[in-house]
Amino acid sequence: MDENVDPIRSGIAKNQKRDSDGKFTPKEDVTKLPPISVSVNNPTSVNTTNPPDLVNLKITNPLVYIKYWWKRIMANEGIDFRVRIKPLTVFGVSLIAFSLAFGLGGVVLPKFFPWMKFNSGIVTTSPTPQPELLKDTALKGTLTKTNTNPPKFYLITTSTEAVTLEIPDGFNLASLVGKRILAVGTYDSKNKVLEVEDIQDLEVLSTTPVPIPTVTPTPKPTETPVPTIEPTVEPTVIPTENSTFYF
Repeated sequence: MDENVDPIRSGIAKNQKRDSDGKFTPKEDVTKLPPISVSVNNPTSVNTTNPPDLVNLKITNPLVYIKYWWKRIMANEGIDFRVRIKPLTVFGVSLIAFSLAFGLGGVVLPKFFPWMKFNSGIVTTSPTPQPELLKDTALKGTLTKTNTNPPKFYLITTSTEAVTLEIPDGFNLASLVGKRILAVGTYDSKNKVLEVEDIQDLEVLSTTPVPIPTVTPTPKPTETPVPTIEPTVEPTVIPTENSTFYF
């Protein structure tokens, strides 16, 4: 045996198929084979001891095609992304990004580029005056109460608005129900509640009757009309010397 011959390759070559001319036959690609192949034998001569198959059915493994298809997809997968960068452009973009990140762009850039104005995002709103809910005041109206136990007192104002009265202990308002009063205290305009500090009766009447003077009218004489006489003028004849009278 030749020493230069590799025994491993020699063994592989012995097991590899050859054609009629003694040349190696190319290996079959399993992916190019159909999944199912059917071949019909039509022999010219029949061997009775070992007869050939009439129909030969061959089913290949479908996982081989799936794996081969996946390898081809993964081999062609990828994105070719190219960026062409110029040094001056990179420097300008970096300067703008740095100034904007640290808040310097809003001060520096508008001086060179007046059209570039940045909004800081801070919105300053003027404080809106809050309405005063509690205030010391005096309300005038008619006092009413409910029939509940304990009773609740309400003040019906001139604008027909009912205000709840919070009466402290020690106030007796039974005699003032239905009368016009003046309630003084702290008023809650939101809940329409008045914390009463003092109440004054606006319909105070005197206990002793005061006589009201009356004036009796005196009759006046009626004037009678007085007739007036108007004088009449009568002509008078004065005789003269040359006058002649005819009778």
